[in-house]
Amino acid sequence: MGEKIYTIKDLSKITEIKITTIRKYEVDFDLKIPRNEMGHRVYSESEVQIYRKIKAMKERGAGTELIREIIVKSADVMEQKEKAMELITIDRLTGAELKEVMLSQIADILQERDKMYLDRIEKLEKKMEHELESQREKICDQMKSENEKLIKYIAISREEESKKDSFWERIFGRSKKG
Repeated sequence: MGEKIYTIKDLSKITEIKITTIRKYEVDFDLKIPRNEMGHRVYSESEVQIYRKIKAMKERGAGTELIREIIVKSADVMEQKEKAMELITIDRLTGAELKEVMLSQIADILQERDKMYLDRIEKLEKKMEHELESQREKICDQMKSENEKLIKYIAISREEESKKDSFWERIFGRSKKG
């Protein structure tokens, strides 16, 4: 069985808030109140709690702006708005409400997509860094190997050069060896 649903009269009796004040609070605090098939406001226990909080803050002397700031940041109100938006059918949405629903959903989708792209970019950057480091190590090893070969070649060439007779020594018959 579902959650208990109250009419605006029931809410007024439960919270001891006048019906006109309930409607005013809906506007003042941007509350999203679901409606039934006939367009009448319907309230669940979460809306009752929100109205009780508003009334308690008003009784303590809080102004509309302060209450609005607190209410907007309240997890209960955010959860209530989400539930209310789920209950509202598209055929009963005003243009502004439909726009708000669509913008909210688009914003959520874009945030998810951005997060997904950022995760992909981060993974690719890590992969590229790893590949670059691997390539750098390979190139360094190749250069070291080639340098060692070159040093050996130069040493052997010098050694062979020192053992050979020069062009003039071969012509005139003088030898370093003998």
